[in-house]
Amino acid sequence: YDEVRDADVLQTLNGMTNFLFAIGATIGVLLTGQLADRFGRLALLYAGEVLALLCIVPYVIASTPALLIARVVSGIVAGVNSSIFTVIMAEW
Repeated sequence: YDEVRDADVLQTLNGMTNFLFAIGATIGVLLTGQLADRFGRLALLYAGEVLALLCIVPYVIASTPALLIARVVSGIVAGVNSSIFTVIMAEW
């Protein structure tokens, strides 16, 4: 049992988890305009909310790859929803 090595691994995993959320949010923001033009703003907002609900499933699974996938998807949802909600509120 190497306590220092385990702490380093946990720190790396923590950093990667946060990094993947930011990457997902960036992807979501970049795709929002194209998706909103194709499917409509409200449809995209509703799809984002449904995806957010579906994203609960990988968080419940007790594995590291599922956590990392969930963080990317959560980031995409956050990016899309924050972008599209701002546009919808500005147009109202």
